[in-house]
Amino acid sequence: MRIENTECSGERIRIQALFLGAPLTIEIVKNGKDFEYRFSSSERLDIMRTPDFKNIKPRTFAQKLSAVLEQDVKIKDTEVILAKLLPEILKHSEIFNENGRKREERR
Repeated sequence: MRIENTECSGERIRIQALFLGAPLTIEIVKNGKDFEYRFSSSERLDIMRTPDFKNIKPRTFAQKLSAVLEQDVKIKDTEVILAKLLPEILKHSEIFNENGRKREERR
């Protein structure tokens, strides 16, 4: 997997990558108490929800990627992908804390 671009805006982190020769976009969005990972490639979209964006289940991640890419993604490949993605996500994760603080201040 090769990360092509990372964008951080509002309450969303968008990572564009190339995986198994196919373009892949992963968006991480805070939705209430959960985080949503939105996987998209070509015309396909799949969503995975997790309470903590750092502790992702590799099996679920592999299933979502397999569905979106229409290829069998192995769990061992998913662990490599996550090792590349998590530092990229953590670099921009302060937006989730910042937006949480803003909501608290409004209350």
